[in-house]
Amino acid sequence: LYTDIFGKPGDIISNIAQVIYEDSTRNSYGPTPSNPWNITEVANPSKITSVTVKFPKGFLNSKVKIQIKDRASEETLKEIIAVLDNNYELVAPTDLLTGDYIIMMVPPWHLSKKLDVFLSQPEVLLVVSESDLKPGNLADADDVINAADWDIMRGQWGSIAAPEIDLNQDGLINTLDWSLMKKNWLVKGDCPDISETECRNRD
Repeated sequence: LYTDIFGKPGDIISNIAQVIYEDSTRNSYGPTPSNPWNITEVANPSKITSVTVKFPKGFLNSKVKIQIKDRASEETLKEIIAVLDNNYELVAPTDLLTGDYIIMMVPPWHLSKKLDVFLSQPEVLLVVSESDLKPGNLADADDVINAADWDIMRGQWGSIAAPEIDLNQDGLINTLDWSLMKKNWLVKGDCPDISETECRNRD
């Protein structure tokens, strides 16, 4: 605020307050000047220039969709679909103000995941753990783990299949992958493309 009104980054602004004291009988004394205090102007920190989402190691070379939504209106302000880099990260350049947002993640073979976050730093790093994500959504469009996903897995049973079917990433489609799918059976994702109200009321 001081920068916007009074100066530019690097300027030093000196402030002195005039203080009036009042005793218990409502007698006033002053004004008395305070000691001066200085502010060195810095660049406005209220802009969010980038949001980086870091995924677990099993997601290397995976294509992930990230949506950034306004928390109040649920309007999608930024969407990026990209392959994670060698650090398992996806970087979304932004031009957002400090505030409350929804970060919606849609990784392959997993349900979508919503994070409610307050963004306050120019460069934000969000670290996603394995416990944040639920594997088994092979038929990605429906965002629920059900018979459609099992049909895809069953069709590749016992084979060395594409990584998006190999839920534990051990190179083979078998009972270990089925156990992960079964653990999340009929669990629904967080609905990246509809409102929270519609998501709660869906079949």
